[in-house]
Amino acid sequence: MSVRDRRLVTIGIIASQAEETTFEIQIRAALHKGELSREDVQEIVILLPYYIGYPKATRMRAVTQRIFAEMDKAKAASAA
Repeated sequence: MSVRDRRLVTIGIIASQAEETTFEIQIRAALHKGELSREDVQEIVILLPYYIGYPKATRMRAVTQRIFAEMDKAKAASAA
């Protein structure tokens, strides 16, 4: 399997266990290394409720929203 495929499997397993900290680490690493795009991560979050349940998926969505907000803030700061 490719590194990207392994990352996707890992993210799914971690999300199913509602491991927010590890999920955040994996999402940040995937974005930083270019293995996943922001759109890919958004698609993952859209799929999660169907497979891991709404409560767990909501927690993972909050993690991704926090990551995206930090990314947007850093981008805005560097543009100023």
